[in-house]
Amino acid sequence: MLPFYLLVTGGDPATDQYAEKAGESRDDNLKPSNLVRDRFHSGIYSALILLLRYSGPRLGDAVTISRDRIEDGTLILRTEKTGTRVRVPLPQEVTDAIEVCPGPRYPFWSGNGKRKSVVTDWQRALKRLFDIAEVRGAHAHRYRHTFACEMLMAGVSLTIVAKLLGHASEAITERHYGAWVKGRQEQLEVAVRQAFPSKFAAPTGLKPVERKKAKRKNRQKANGFAALSDLRHR
Repeated sequence: MLPFYLLVTGGDPATDQYAEKAGESRDDNLKPSNLVRDRFHSGIYSALILLLRYSGPRLGDAVTISRDRIEDGTLILRTEKTGTRVRVPLPQEVTDAIEVCPGPRYPFWSGNGKRKSVVTDWQRALKRLFDIAEVRGAHAHRYRHTFACEMLMAGVSLTIVAKLLGHASEAITERHYGAWVKGRQEQLEVAVRQAFPSKFAAPTGLKPVERKKAKRKNRQKANGFAALSDLRHR
């Protein structure tokens, strides 16, 4: 795998030097279109990706956060899309990465210009990064999907995940991520095993007598299901 600075610059740091334009201000250097040329600023990409990965915000909310939105290691923001207030604790790795970003007030932009413009700039910059890394079809929202799915697979409830994502209602979270709810997956597996008991091996770790009883019980269940099926088809 390529070192991260090569994913950012697409070249050798020894020869691919950052060429600052005459009269270009520090704020201009913080533009994503300029950052992608600069090996030094690869840390900004790393910080943004870590933030997206471990807190699940939309790209627009992530790139426009101000430093005062992180208090005692917790991200606090009001989402632009729904106006929902969100609080997400951040791993130390994330807060450390954001801390070293050069922006005095905003880690990921200068604070000048329109919100839509900075989001578009970052979309383009990340697309170039993903292209260099040869990750097909990649986009920033994938990190949000990963965050949500891993939370649900860890057993976190839909209600909590909906709040962390800033969804206006739990129904939205259900529609997009319901398949990853751990409890539901387990229930579905149990249902299938109960429907076809003879097709599944007896639980491991049982003594021979217990295993024999388990197999007999499975056969009885299978016969019961078969009888029920016959009655339904008469």
